[in-house]
Order: sequence, then C-alpha cells, then structure tokens
Amino acid sequence: MIGGWLDARGTRARFNNPGGLTVDQAGSVVMVDYGNRALRTVSKAGAIVSTLEGNGEAGSADGQGADATLNDPCDVVLASNSDLLVSNAHAIRVVTPSGAVRTLAGIKQAGFVDGQGPAARFNTPQVSRWTPTAACSWRIPATMRSAASRWPAPSARW
Repeated sequence: MIGGWLDARGTRARFNNPGGLTVDQAGSVVMVDYGNRALRTVSKAGAIVSTLEGNGEAGSADGQGADATLNDPCDVVLASNSDLLVSNAHAIRVVTPSGAVRTLAGIKQAGFVDGQGPAARFNTPQVSRWTPTAACSWRIPATMRSAASRWPAPSARW
C-alpha cells in the first residue's frame, strides 16, 4: 500500500495512518488521517475522498478548512447536533457542519485537571463509538466530565 496525501476518487486517494471514523448525517464516512494531521471525508456517492480540516501542520489553531490545524488526531464521533467531536493530542475539538473548528476543552499541554475550556487538561483523550442508544462513550479520564456534561448529547457514559 502506498501512503501519502491525495484527495481523489476510490483507490487513487492516499492516507497516512488513518484512524477513527464515523458516518455523518449525509452518509459520508469521516475519518482522522493521523499521519497527515487532517480530517478526511469519503462521500457516500462515488467514494470521493476530500480533506475537511487540517493542512498537514501540527497545531491547535481554530479556523476553517486548511486554516485549522490538528495535532495527532486519533478519533472522531458525530454529536447529536451534527457537530463532529475530534480527540486531538491533549484537547477535544469541535467541527461544525459548516466546517468551522474550535477547541472545546484542553490545550497543547498534557495533564489531568478538571476545568472548563482551556483550563481542562488531558493526556491523549480518545472517544469511543456511539452506542445503539445514541449515547456517547468516552475513554478518557474524569477530567473530561465537567466539559462533556455541558455538551449537547442525548446522554454520556463514563
């Protein structure tokens, strides 16, 4: 298999260490491309791969499309309001349906601290899958509880 970064149709597309994935409301597959520090989509119709967020540079800049930077994204889930939640190095990032990226909680610095927004600290958080009852399970320390309890999801399991 040839790795790399190429937005294309079907088997012509290239990824660099793809990771967690989910299916968005339109039926497209959304996946993290860990090695390329990007969030990629595979369309339901035509298997067209495109880059949703990230530009290959490590970082935590909020923004839209290539202006947003990701750092070691490893997983993604679809929230009940159609936002995507991305575990990103030591933070949880939100990608809105319009493509805007912002940091929900955490910063570049690892740690285990309860808090709101940038006051929270994580050490490589990972989200798990939506359950059949549409509940979101998080495989992260208790430090996420205060931030996630305010997130608009039907329920959360700890």
